Amino acid sequence: MSAQFDVSPDAMVKATPQRNAGVNWALPIDRRLDDLVTLAHGVGENTTRKELIAAILADVEPDATVLTRMLKAYRTMTVRDLLRVRASDAANVISIKSHGPGPRRVGA
Repeated sequence: MSAQFDVSPDAMVKATPQRNAGVNWALPIDRRLDDLVTLAHGVGENTTRKELIAAILADVEPDATVLTRMLKAYRTMTVRDLLRVRASDAANVISIKSHGPGPRRVGA
């Protein structure tokens, strides 16, 4: 079942009707998102995972060449590359915490 919503082109995007993205992704991606939220908090940005993802998506230019480059990079990326781990920082494994659904506490 689908629904249609009429929104003003001048409305603030964050104030328009919302939809659950229903995304499942690799745990290292989830960890990377947590790291980025922590980074934002560290510079005084009171944000959430949801808002940060939305901001990143809103800022991506719809350029097929750029999207292709990004997809190819992701498909060949290692966990070490994604999490910016130097070879000297980790032995054979990287521990990644799996969180349940719902909001995260700051610093969790």
